[in-house]
Amino acid sequence: MSPLSFLRLRLWRWAPSYALAAVVLAPLQAGASSLASPGLSFAQALEQALHHPPTLIAAQARLDAARAAALSAGERPDPQLRFGIENLPINGMDRFALTRDSMTMRRIGVMQELPNAAKRAAWRDRADAQTLRTQAELQSARVLAQREVALAWLQRHHLERQLSALEKLEAENHLLLQTTQAQLAAGRAMVEDALMPRREALMLAERRDELHAQRAVAHATLKRWIGAAADAELSGPPPTWTPNADTLHGTLADHPELRAASAMQAEAQAERREADAMRKPDWSVEVVLQKRGPAYDDMVSIMVSLDLPLFPRNRQDAQVRAREALLRATAADLDAMRREHEAELAMGLAEQQRAHTALRRQRDEALPLAQQRSQIALDAYRSGNGPLRAVLSARRELLEAELKALALESERDQWAARLMLTREWTGAQP
Repeated sequence: MSPLSFLRLRLWRWAPSYALAAVVLAPLQAGASSLASPGLSFAQALEQALHHPPTLIAAQARLDAARAAALSAGERPDPQLRFGIENLPINGMDRFALTRDSMTMRRIGVMQELPNAAKRAAWRDRADAQTLRTQAELQSARVLAQREVALAWLQRHHLERQLSALEKLEAENHLLLQTTQAQLAAGRAMVEDALMPRREALMLAERRDELHAQRAVAHATLKRWIGAAADAELSGPPPTWTPNADTLHGTLADHPELRAASAMQAEAQAERREADAMRKPDWSVEVVLQKRGPAYDDMVSIMVSLDLPLFPRNRQDAQVRAREALLRATAADLDAMRREHEAELAMGLAEQQRAHTALRRQRDEALPLAQQRSQIALDAYRSGNGPLRAVLSARRELLEAELKALALESERDQWAARLMLTREWTGAQP
């Protein structure tokens, strides 16, 4: 059993459970179960993420509602039909007679309200802003669904590789146990040497149970977003992501959350204009036909009415002040969100670069030293000049070095995923 083989297998046993898989990993090996359907690739999973989640159905329904509402925004109210009887006698000889008294009239007419043009324009602007906001919210929901599916796919991918490696390590540990037992029977090993592989087997079994549980969690998360498609085996490697600072800074303003916040500010601006338009009077026009008895002439009435905003201080002006305050709040919220995203981007780029530099140092310097020490200890044990305990200690040191390298690689890739999955993924490099 070579030290490098032992190291690689031990490495996966201790890898962080929920770290993202490295983007340069080879495709997954087949799992224990066998499915007739082809495997679920990373791209297929992200495509499925846009078809199944109820959150996207809800977001799409809200967008449909906003678009439907925008069709009627700014339209005049429906005209009103008005009819009735005026000046009907209720006592005397002509009581309840419709045609005897000259003042009794049957009337029918139409009344149309005419909101001022500025108010109607504000209604249209607000509806358009609401449509833009719901569009951005739908896009944000799509990005979120893809990000969650990507993380779940990568977690399951990584855990299944760990399980595959763990099975191989258990097989090698079983061979080591048989070897030490044979050496013990021949008097060439101590009892403690024969017990070490048994303790290792117990640790491996416990770790296997943990990995199976974690894989079940990752599978459940994936199934939450893409349904029965998550039951298929995973296939293919994850994509290789290389975050570019200039590109990410250039596309920051197009982030769905920022576009939604900008649309909310546009809504507040439209509401501010609507409140200001309330200072201008609205009109209404009414045309009425009045039918009297046969002995009298029919008549037509034309009525015009308008609002009189005579006391605006505690009415229209108060509404304007309220809308201005809300507008300032939405502007501040947008600025705060923009700063937050800029800070997150700068932090993500810095952390991704730090992990990349540390990973290179670990691979180029720390790992060769640990490998050299492990080989020296193994050679001494084979020649009978060193104990098995020294070999295991050196392998643990080498394991820690490889573990740190894997952790840095996973950390680097996690930051890359966070940076890249801020827009909808279409199959090409984000």
